Amino acid sequence: MALQARRDMSTGRSSWGSKGGFLLAAISLSTFLVWVSCWLICSRDIRHGIERASVVFMPVLFLLTIIMVLWSVSLDGVPGTPS
Repeated sequence: MALQARRDMSTGRSSWGSKGGFLLAAISLSTFLVWVSCWLICSRDIRHGIERASVVFMPVLFLLTIIMVLWSVSLDGVPGTPS
C-alpha cells in the first residue's frame, strides 16, 4: 500500500504541508538504499558479506555515537552547563 497524505476536507491540502513530497522522497530513497545494502550483504557468503560489513559499520556506528554525544552536550539547556 502506497503512502498517502491525509487530505483536509475543507481546503483539500495535504496534512504533510508543502514538504510532503520531499519527505516521501527521502523515506523512499532511504528505504531503497537500506534494501539494496541488505541484499548485497546477504547475497554474499558469511565471510564476504556480513563479516566485511561489520568490519566497516561497527567503527562508523561508534563514530556516529561519539558525534551525537558531543552534539547533544553542546545544545542549549543541557543540565549542568552554564546558560
